[in-house]
Amino acid sequence: MFVSNSDIVKKGTYLFLAIYYPLIMWSSFILIRLYAKRKRKAIKSIVVDRNGIHYQFVYGKFESILFEQLERSPEYDSTDIDWHPRSRHTREYLYGFIAGEQKIIDFQCAAAPFFYLMKNRRQLRAHFLQGVELFRPDLKISPDLYRTFFIHPETYEFDRKSYGLNIMGIIISITIILLGIYLLMKYRFG
Repeated sequence: MFVSNSDIVKKGTYLFLAIYYPLIMWSSFILIRLYAKRKRKAIKSIVVDRNGIHYQFVYGKFESILFEQLERSPEYDSTDIDWHPRSRHTREYLYGFIAGEQKIIDFQCAAAPFFYLMKNRRQLRAHFLQGVELFRPDLKISPDLYRTFFIHPETYEFDRKSYGLNIMGIIISITIILLGIYLLMKYRFG
C-alpha cells in the first residue's frame, strides 16, 4: 500500500523542486513588474480649474487635459464628450477627443495598491462638464452623462438626492431577492 523504496520518492521530490522553485521565482518577478507598472500610473490628486483637468501622479509627474485641447468628434452625428459604460474588464469613464483620437478623462484613482479614494469625484466630474460648457460651448456633451452621473443639467451640481434614492432602491431590491431565496430554501427544503 505504501511506497517503501526511497529512490522513487527522491526522484519525485527533485522533479517537484525543479519545477516549483523556477515557477515561484518567475511568478514573483511578474508580480513585482506589475506592482511597479501600477505604481507609475497611480494618481495622487485630480484638480479641475478654468484651464482643464490636471492629474498629479504619485512620483510627482503632472499631466493635464486642457479645455482648449479638446476637439470635435471625427464622426458627424456623435457627441464630443461622452462616456463609456462599465464592462467586465473596464470601469466607466468619460472621454473626449484630442488630436482626432479618443482620450480618457478619468476621475478615479484606482491603481491598487496605490490608490487614493477620491471623495469628491462626482463633484469633479460635474465641475469638468461645467467648464466644458462655459469655455468650449462648441463641443456637444452627451445628454446621457447628466442622467448617468446624477448631474443637474442647468446648475451642474451633483444630485445627491436622486443618487441616494437610486442606491437605496438597489439595496432594497437585493434585500428582497435574498429574503425570497432564504424563504424558498427554508420552506422548500426544511
